[in-house]
Amino acid sequence: MQGELYPHIEWNSGISAIIRDGSTFRMTYAERFTLRTHPNIQFTPERMEVFGRLENGEAPVEFGEDIQVEHTADSVSRRLLSTVMPLVDSATGNGSYQEHTPVSKFAFNMFGQAVAYFRSTEALINAYFPAEALAPLRGLVLIAARFEQITAPGSERLGIAVRSVLDATAELGADPNLTAQTLQRIESEAEGAGVTIPDQLAPPETTSIYQSLQHEMIMATNVVNGSYNATHLHTAQADQEHAYFQVALEHGPLADLVASAAVIAMLNILSDATQLFGWAADVDAITTTTGEARALNDAAALLDLRPTAKAFKE
Repeated sequence: MQGELYPHIEWNSGISAIIRDGSTFRMTYAERFTLRTHPNIQFTPERMEVFGRLENGEAPVEFGEDIQVEHTADSVSRRLLSTVMPLVDSATGNGSYQEHTPVSKFAFNMFGQAVAYFRSTEALINAYFPAEALAPLRGLVLIAARFEQITAPGSERLGIAVRSVLDATAELGADPNLTAQTLQRIESEAEGAGVTIPDQLAPPETTSIYQSLQHEMIMATNVVNGSYNATHLHTAQADQEHAYFQVALEHGPLADLVASAAVIAMLNILSDATQLFGWAADVDAITTTTGEARALNDAAALLDLRPTAKAFKE
């Protein structure tokens, strides 16, 4: 696979159904193997074996004869998600040491938090929780908005990152004297580095990245705030008389929407960070991947994001 050093297989386990049978419960498990290799390399499963030991009183685990193996093509959203981190690792030197000033470290830490948000979003989508992935997506887009402001022509550049830190420190509610000392130290470091600090930050809603993902941000706010509106992403009508709530959601338009938004936001941050920190990035790959993500995002936004009755009946 492009950007990867070695071929590998991703293994995700989950429970596809829980059926009550009297006083007991019967669970159906689903194992998904995703091959990440060059197209000329194949993987052929031959057998499945389980090793372990039983504790006292535990019943043996048996495989039934109804094991089903299905071959499905990897989705576009998963492929796009898996493309991002190799681009990030390539630009950042795969974790190699880079010296920062007391001021530039704030922007670098913001970049690191963005990567953490992206990986969280990716993990939740792969675990069939795309609705809950909206929460870290919101943080990712907010950081993307700050990086857009930092690298905008005529901006205060790193001063915007410093202002973010000052505002966050003041909001902690810590000891007033300690807070005042910390704020003064940060301001002194910025002044010593010749960095101009803006009096206040422009709202993230004014940035292009936020406005282009505004629909996702509305849904993300519902999820973060625990709004009842978030439940609509898990519920649908099975028929005219029955509705259902589906906890784990199969990959579909919602997963495509959230995944593509995460790819767009993370690659926007990477592009801005490359300019800010002087990194060398694969600009062509970033542009191509962002374009694919935009196309997928626009298409998914036109579809019904709720679970389907088909998933309920299964």
